[in-house]
Amino acid sequence: MSQQTSHSGGGDVVTPHSRWAPIRISGFRLLLSAQLVSEIGDWSARVALQLLVQQRTGNAALSALVIAVSLAPLIGFGQVFASIGDRFPRRSVLIVSDLSRAVIFVSIATVELPVPVILGLAFLAGCFDPPFEASRSALIPQLVGTALYGHALALSAYVSNLGLLSGYVLGGGLSGWLGPRGALFVNAATFLLSSLLVSRLRNEPGNPSRRPDVRAAMRFVVSDRVVLVSVLIYGLVAFFAMSVEGIAAPYAVDALALREAGVGLLLAMVPLGTILATLAIRADGSDLELLRISGAVPLIAGGLSLPVFAAGLEGVAAYLGFFGIGVGFAAAIPTNTAAGRRIPDEIRASTFGILQGVVVGAHALGAAFGGLVATWVTLRFAATLGAAFLSGIGLIVLVLSLIHIS
Repeated sequence: MSQQTSHSGGGDVVTPHSRWAPIRISGFRLLLSAQLVSEIGDWSARVALQLLVQQRTGNAALSALVIAVSLAPLIGFGQVFASIGDRFPRRSVLIVSDLSRAVIFVSIATVELPVPVILGLAFLAGCFDPPFEASRSALIPQLVGTALYGHALALSAYVSNLGLLSGYVLGGGLSGWLGPRGALFVNAATFLLSSLLVSRLRNEPGNPSRRPDVRAAMRFVVSDRVVLVSVLIYGLVAFFAMSVEGIAAPYAVDALALREAGVGLLLAMVPLGTILATLAIRADGSDLELLRISGAVPLIAGGLSLPVFAAGLEGVAAYLGFFGIGVGFAAAIPTNTAAGRRIPDEIRASTFGILQGVVVGAHALGAAFGGLVATWVTLRFAATLGAAFLSGIGLIVLVLSLIHIS
């Protein structure tokens, strides 16, 4: 059997033997490093902003609003902003996004601003997330090629979860040490470092005459069967997994009577499950093979979590239940691989913007759904219901893929 090779934009040639093979491509290493630094800056900045607003107002609702306004541009506005990556050189889009966020956070840290202005600037900073993420995602297949795309996507997802964990820890730690304003200065520096790393990538020419065409990207998503099925599968998995993750904190306090340290550890089990599952999942193969994996992942997630929540288990078992929910989110790897490698380059950033909006929407609606069910019935019932749906989705997808319906 002939051995496939993958060529990067920088001239590196690697063989797809290992899931770590993309690391050998210099351009991808730079992009992955920039992603990690930028994500740490993103999430630690949100923590610092929350603490700053909390200190200024003493209002928990306003503090929580920081996260909401930061993520709001990812839905609606984000799809238009993301398409910028199809018009201009993607390296340039990444650099401008990072530098703009750095300036915004330095401004908040330097000037004594009213809370509404801080929230407005948090929204403005969030507007640079869609073009950054869409351009970054669009660059991956250009750098690693088709053969290594799945492995590169898995590594990117691993780094994303690592950035989330590190950002939360760094944001809280720096805010306690330097104060929220000092933390914002450090966070701004992470965006500067990210832009410096990205600047070492080769700049591909853009096409400024091309108008942002979100409609063309939407038509592609709806018309391509593999892409549409992948989006539907992960959208449903994300919705029900988030319906459980969204109630993790109240579940830890009310159902398990955990103290602060225990609550933090329980919350950390979700991204931990995602990270470990991401490393274990096969990230290549045919569309049908990836579809089977995308069914197996939520089925395993439900198998780990459903017995825990249904029986109301406590102690170590409860942590395993939320670890299982985290495993479910790893279904993003096979679904994103199957969809991502089919997207035409001329609408790649626009399409990734749409997919990102679907995921964020599924997360938001899932969290709201879990909260409503927990309020109307009980926390335990809401967690059980979410885990049961994960199992059901996985079983249906796996059975359909096994009988070659895709």
